[in-house]
Amino acid sequence: MLHVLFGPDEFRASEALRSLRDTLDTDGSLASNTTTIPGRNLSPSELIQHASALPFLAPVRLVVVENLLTSLGSRRGLVDTWQPFLDFLPSMPETNHVVLIESPKRDDRDSSVARSPLLGALKQRPNVTVTEFQELKTWARGGPSEVAQWLQDRAVRRGISIQPQAIEAMAEMVGANLRALAAELEKLATYADGRTITADDVRLLTPMVREERIFDLVDAIVEGHAANALKLLRRMLDDGSETPAHVQLLVARQLRLLVRAPEI
Repeated sequence: MLHVLFGPDEFRASEALRSLRDTLDTDGSLASNTTTIPGRNLSPSELIQHASALPFLAPVRLVVVENLLTSLGSRRGLVDTWQPFLDFLPSMPETNHVVLIESPKRDDRDSSVARSPLLGALKQRPNVTVTEFQELKTWARGGPSEVAQWLQDRAVRRGISIQPQAIEAMAEMVGANLRALAAELEKLATYADGRTITADDVRLLTPMVREERIFDLVDAIVEGHAANALKLLRRMLDDGSETPAHVQLLVARQLRLLVRAPEI
Protein backbone atom coordinates (compact mmCIF):
# COMPACT_ATOMS: atom_id res chain seq x y z
CA MET A 1 0.00 0.00 0.00
CA LEU A 2 1.21 3.50 -0.87
CA HIS A 3 0.08 6.48 1.21
CA VAL A 4 0.57 10.09 0.09
CA LEU A 5 0.28 12.77 2.79
CA PHE A 6 0.68 16.37 1.66
CA GLY A 7 -0.56 19.93 2.06
CA PRO A 8 0.37 23.12 3.89
CA ASP A 9 -0.76 21.74 7.28
CA GLU A 10 2.34 19.72 8.04
CA PHE A 11 1.23 19.08 11.63
CA ARG A 12 -1.87 17.12 10.66
CA ALA A 13 0.16 15.28 8.02
CA SER A 14 2.71 14.25 10.65
CA GLU A 15 -0.12 13.24 13.00
CA ALA A 16 -1.58 11.05 10.24
CA LEU A 17 1.79 9.36 9.83
CA ARG A 18 2.00 8.78 13.57
CA SER A 19 -1.50 7.28 13.56
CA LEU A 20 -0.54 4.94 10.73
CA ARG A 21 2.55 3.84 12.66
CA ASP A 22 0.43 3.07 15.72
CA THR A 23 -2.07 1.10 13.64
CA LEU A 24 0.60 -0.98 11.94
CA ASP A 25 2.70 -1.65 15.04
CA THR A 26 0.63 -4.48 16.48
CA ASP A 27 3.51 -6.34 18.13
CA GLY A 28 6.13 -3.66 18.81
CA SER A 29 8.39 -4.73 15.94
CA LEU A 30 7.73 -1.84 13.56
CA ALA A 31 10.59 0.34 14.83
CA SER A 32 13.16 -2.15 13.56
CA ASN A 33 11.27 -2.49 10.28
CA THR A 34 10.93 1.20 9.45
CA THR A 35 13.13 2.99 6.94
CA THR A 36 13.06 6.78 6.53
CA ILE A 37 14.76 8.25 3.47
CA PRO A 38 14.96 11.74 1.93
CA GLY A 39 13.17 12.11 -1.38
CA ARG A 40 15.69 14.46 -2.95
CA ASN A 41 17.80 12.65 -5.55
CA LEU A 42 15.96 9.38 -4.92
CA SER A 43 15.67 7.26 -8.06
CA PRO A 44 12.76 4.98 -9.00
CA SER A 45 14.99 1.91 -8.76
CA GLU A 46 16.15 2.84 -5.26
CA LEU A 47 12.58 3.31 -4.06
CA ILE A 48 11.55 0.01 -5.62
CA GLN A 49 14.41 -1.67 -3.78
CA HIS A 50 13.28 -0.24 -0.44
CA ALA A 51 9.61 -0.98 -1.11
CA SER A 52 10.21 -4.59 -2.17
CA ALA A 53 12.33 -5.62 0.83
CA LEU A 54 10.35 -7.93 3.11
CA PRO A 55 9.97 -7.27 6.85
CA PHE A 56 12.38 -9.07 9.16
CA LEU A 57 10.66 -11.25 11.78
CA ALA A 58 7.66 -8.92 11.71
CA PRO A 59 4.24 -8.73 10.02
CA VAL A 60 4.77 -5.35 8.32
CA ARG A 61 7.44 -3.03 6.96
CA LEU A 62 7.17 0.77 6.69
CA VAL A 63 9.11 2.98 4.28
CA VAL A 64 8.77 6.75 4.81
CA VAL A 65 9.95 9.00 1.98
CA GLU A 66 10.25 12.69 2.83
CA ASN A 67 9.45 15.38 0.25
CA LEU A 68 9.85 13.28 -2.88
CA LEU A 69 7.06 15.00 -4.83
CA THR A 70 8.18 18.42 -3.62
CA SER A 71 11.74 17.86 -4.83
CA LEU A 72 10.59 16.48 -8.20
CA GLY A 73 8.30 19.41 -8.95
CA SER A 74 6.42 19.41 -12.26
CA ARG A 75 9.27 18.78 -14.65
CA ARG A 76 8.56 17.43 -18.11
CA GLY A 77 8.81 13.66 -18.54
CA LEU A 78 8.35 13.01 -14.82
CA VAL A 79 5.72 10.30 -15.25
CA ASP A 80 7.83 8.51 -17.87
CA THR A 81 10.85 8.58 -15.56
CA TRP A 82 8.84 7.09 -12.70
CA GLN A 83 6.89 4.60 -14.82
CA PRO A 84 8.97 1.68 -13.45
CA PHE A 85 7.78 2.53 -9.93
CA LEU A 86 4.18 2.94 -11.11
CA ASP A 87 4.40 -0.48 -12.78
CA PHE A 88 5.88 -1.97 -9.60
CA LEU A 89 3.05 -0.82 -7.30
CA PRO A 90 0.59 -3.66 -8.06
CA SER A 91 3.25 -6.23 -7.16
CA MET A 92 4.49 -4.53 -3.98
CA PRO A 93 4.37 -7.01 -1.07
CA GLU A 94 1.14 -6.74 0.91
CA THR A 95 3.22 -6.57 4.09
CA ASN A 96 4.80 -3.30 3.01
CA HIS A 97 3.54 0.26 3.39
CA VAL A 98 5.25 3.19 1.65
CA VAL A 99 4.44 6.73 2.80
CA LEU A 100 5.27 9.79 0.72
CA ILE A 101 5.03 12.65 3.19
CA GLU A 102 5.44 16.18 1.93
CA SER A 103 6.37 18.79 4.53
CA PRO A 104 8.08 21.53 2.52
CA LYS A 105 9.28 24.75 4.06
CA ARG A 106 6.69 27.50 3.85
CA ASP A 107 8.74 29.41 1.29
CA ASP A 108 8.68 26.34 -1.00
CA ARG A 109 4.93 25.85 -0.97
CA ASP A 110 4.33 27.61 -4.27
CA SER A 111 5.66 24.48 -5.98
CA SER A 112 2.34 22.84 -5.24
CA VAL A 113 2.41 19.08 -4.87
CA ALA A 114 -1.24 19.09 -5.91
CA ARG A 115 -0.12 19.97 -9.46
CA SER A 116 2.47 17.20 -9.65
CA PRO A 117 1.95 14.99 -12.71
CA LEU A 118 3.38 12.07 -10.74
CA LEU A 119 0.76 12.57 -8.03
CA GLY A 120 -1.90 12.54 -10.74
CA ALA A 121 -0.54 9.23 -12.03
CA LEU A 122 -0.39 7.76 -8.51
CA LYS A 123 -4.04 8.63 -7.92
CA GLN A 124 -4.99 6.30 -10.77
CA ARG A 125 -3.50 3.28 -8.98
CA PRO A 126 -5.94 1.19 -6.89
CA ASN A 127 -3.58 0.55 -3.97
CA VAL A 128 -2.77 4.23 -3.37
CA THR A 129 -4.42 6.56 -0.84
CA VAL A 130 -3.91 10.31 -1.16
CA THR A 131 -4.75 12.75 1.65
CA GLU A 132 -4.35 16.52 1.39
CA PHE A 133 -4.18 18.61 4.57
CA GLN A 134 -5.24 22.22 4.08
CA GLU A 135 -4.58 24.63 6.93
CA LEU A 136 -7.67 25.16 9.05
CA LYS A 137 -9.52 28.47 9.32
CA THR A 138 -9.78 30.45 12.54
CA TRP A 139 -13.02 32.13 11.51
CA ALA A 140 -16.49 30.90 10.59
CA ARG A 141 -20.00 32.22 10.15
CA GLY A 142 -22.65 31.03 12.57
CA GLY A 143 -20.62 28.33 14.31
CA PRO A 144 -17.24 27.23 15.62
CA SER A 145 -14.25 27.74 13.35
CA GLU A 146 -12.32 24.80 11.92
CA VAL A 147 -9.50 25.46 14.38
CA ALA A 148 -11.93 25.59 17.32
CA GLN A 149 -13.51 22.30 16.23
CA TRP A 150 -10.07 20.72 15.86
CA LEU A 151 -9.17 21.85 19.37
CA GLN A 152 -12.42 20.46 20.76
CA ASP A 153 -11.87 17.11 19.06
CA ARG A 154 -8.27 16.93 20.26
CA ALA A 155 -9.29 17.74 23.82
CA VAL A 156 -11.88 14.94 23.74
CA ARG A 157 -9.32 12.45 22.41
CA ARG A 158 -6.84 13.51 25.08
CA GLY A 159 -9.45 13.36 27.86
CA ILE A 160 -9.06 17.08 28.58
CA SER A 161 -12.01 19.12 29.85
CA ILE A 162 -12.09 22.65 28.43
CA GLN A 163 -14.73 25.36 28.21
CA PRO A 164 -15.95 26.45 24.74
CA GLN A 165 -14.92 30.01 25.67
CA ALA A 166 -11.41 28.76 26.40
CA ILE A 167 -11.24 27.07 23.01
CA GLU A 168 -12.30 30.27 21.26
CA ALA A 169 -9.72 32.23 23.27
CA MET A 170 -6.95 29.83 22.23
CA ALA A 171 -7.93 30.05 18.57
CA GLU A 172 -7.98 33.84 18.80
CA MET A 173 -4.64 34.16 20.56
CA VAL A 174 -2.60 31.48 18.77
CA GLY A 175 -4.22 31.33 15.33
CA ALA A 176 -4.00 28.33 12.99
CA ASN A 177 -0.63 27.00 14.18
CA LEU A 178 -1.83 23.54 15.22
CA ARG A 179 1.54 22.47 16.58
CA ALA A 180 1.57 25.47 18.92
CA LEU A 181 -2.08 24.90 19.83
CA ALA A 182 -1.41 21.26 20.70
CA ALA A 183 1.48 22.29 22.95
CA GLU A 184 -0.63 25.00 24.61
CA LEU A 185 -3.45 22.53 25.23
CA GLU A 186 -1.09 20.14 27.01
CA LYS A 187 0.39 22.99 29.04
CA LEU A 188 -3.06 24.20 30.10
CA ALA A 189 -4.13 20.66 31.00
CA THR A 190 -1.09 20.29 33.24
CA TYR A 191 -1.85 23.64 34.88
CA ALA A 192 -5.54 22.80 35.40
CA ASP A 193 -4.57 19.46 36.96
CA GLY A 194 -7.82 17.66 36.22
CA ARG A 195 -10.29 20.52 36.41
CA THR A 196 -11.92 22.19 33.41
CA ILE A 197 -9.71 24.65 31.55
CA THR A 198 -11.24 28.14 31.56
CA ALA A 199 -10.82 31.21 29.38
CA ASP A 200 -9.04 32.87 32.33
CA ASP A 201 -6.46 30.06 32.28
CA VAL A 202 -5.86 30.70 28.59
CA ARG A 203 -5.43 34.45 29.07
CA LEU A 204 -3.03 33.79 31.94
CA LEU A 205 -0.78 31.22 30.27
CA THR A 206 -1.11 31.51 26.49
CA PRO A 207 1.01 34.12 24.67
CA MET A 208 -0.70 36.43 22.19
CA VAL A 209 0.94 34.92 19.12
CA ARG A 210 -1.36 36.63 16.60
CA GLU A 211 -0.73 40.07 18.10
CA GLU A 212 3.01 39.44 18.02
CA ARG A 213 2.79 38.65 14.32
CA ILE A 214 1.07 41.97 13.67
CA PHE A 215 3.84 43.75 15.60
CA ASP A 216 6.46 41.98 13.47
CA LEU A 217 4.63 43.01 10.30
CA VAL A 218 4.40 46.65 11.39
CA ASP A 219 8.09 46.67 12.35
CA ALA A 220 9.04 45.37 8.90
CA ILE A 221 6.87 48.03 7.22
CA VAL A 222 8.24 50.91 9.32
CA GLU A 223 11.85 49.77 8.84
CA GLY A 224 11.37 49.54 5.07
CA HIS A 225 11.95 45.79 4.85
CA ALA A 226 9.45 45.22 2.06
CA ALA A 227 10.45 41.63 1.28
CA ASN A 228 10.17 40.57 4.91
CA ALA A 229 6.86 42.44 5.31
CA LEU A 230 5.41 40.69 2.27
CA LYS A 231 6.63 37.33 3.54
CA LEU A 232 5.01 37.90 6.95
CA LEU A 233 1.78 39.07 5.33
CA ARG A 234 1.69 36.07 3.06
CA ARG A 235 2.16 33.68 5.97
CA MET A 236 -0.75 35.26 7.84
CA LEU A 237 -3.02 35.00 4.81
CA ASP A 238 -1.86 31.54 3.75
CA ASP A 239 -2.47 29.92 7.14
CA GLY A 240 -6.00 31.34 7.26
CA SER A 241 -5.48 33.04 10.62
CA GLU A 242 -6.34 36.49 9.24
CA THR A 243 -8.36 38.03 6.44
CA PRO A 244 -6.87 40.84 4.30
CA ALA A 245 -9.37 43.34 5.71
CA HIS A 246 -8.53 42.42 9.30
CA VAL A 247 -4.79 42.67 8.68
CA GLN A 248 -5.27 46.11 7.12
CA LEU A 249 -7.32 47.22 10.13
CA LEU A 250 -4.76 45.97 12.67
CA VAL A 251 -1.78 47.42 10.81
CA ALA A 252 -3.52 50.79 10.48
CA ARG A 253 -4.27 50.79 14.20
CA GLN A 254 -0.64 50.06 15.10
CA LEU A 255 0.64 52.73 12.71
CA ARG A 256 -1.73 55.30 14.22
CA LEU A 257 -0.42 54.42 17.67
CA LEU A 258 3.16 54.88 16.46
CA VAL A 259 2.34 58.29 14.97
CA ARG A 260 0.67 59.42 18.19
CA ALA A 261 3.40 58.06 20.48
CA PRO A 262 5.50 61.29 20.50
CA GLU A 263 2.43 63.24 21.64
CA ILE A 264 2.00 61.13 24.75
